[in-house]
Amino acid sequence: VDDTTRKKRIDALLEEFDLAQKRAAPIRALSRGMRQRLGVAKTLMHAPKVLLLDEPASALDPGARMKLRDALLGYKARGLCIIISSHILPDLAGLADAVGIMEGGRMIRAGAIEEIAADARATYVIDVRGNADKAARVFADFGPRLHATRQPAPGRFEVDLDGGPDAVAALVEALVLRGARLSHVAPRESAIEAVYRRSAATEVA
Repeated sequence: VDDTTRKKRIDALLEEFDLAQKRAAPIRALSRGMRQRLGVAKTLMHAPKVLLLDEPASALDPGARMKLRDALLGYKARGLCIIISSHILPDLAGLADAVGIMEGGRMIRAGAIEEIAADARATYVIDVRGNADKAARVFADFGPRLHATRQPAPGRFEVDLDGGPDAVAALVEALVLRGARLSHVAPRESAIEAVYRRSAATEVA
C-alpha cells in the first residue's frame, strides 16, 4: 500500500472502528475490546478480497459489537467476501448468507441459510390479545407442520413449527381469519440458532 493510500485508509479505518480518539495510544494501553477492533481494522489495510475472522466479537461490549456488525455489513455490501468462525450465533444472524455447522470436528450441515432454515423446526412466540381460545383451536387444527404448542403465560403461545416463513405466514393467516387479534409474532431464536439446534440434535441422535 503506497504512503498516500495508507494514510487515508488509516484515518478511515480508525474512524470506522471507533478508534480515532486512541490514535496516539500504545497498543498495550488499549482495552481487550479495542485491541480486537484494531486487529480487524489492520486486516483491512490492504483492501483484501476475502476476510477470514475467528471469533471477532468475543471481547466486545454490546455497543462495540453493533459497530463491528455495521462495519462488516458495509464491507459485505461493497463485495468483500467475509468468512467468520464463531460460536456466538446471534452475532451472525442477519450477517451471514450461508452457514457451515461443525460438530465433533465434522461438517454436519452446510448451505444457504434460507434453504436449510426452511427445513429446520423453529419456535415462534405469538401474543394474542383476547380470543386466546380461538387461537388455541387454530393451533390444534393447523396440521403436521405444527409439532407442539405451549402457553407459558395468558395470551402468549410458543409453537414449534416446520416449513420456515411460508408456514409462519399460513399460521398467521389462519389465526386472523378465525378472529384472533395478534400483537406480536416473532421467532424465539435466529434462523442460524434453529438450524444449529436441529442439526446438532440430529447428529447426537
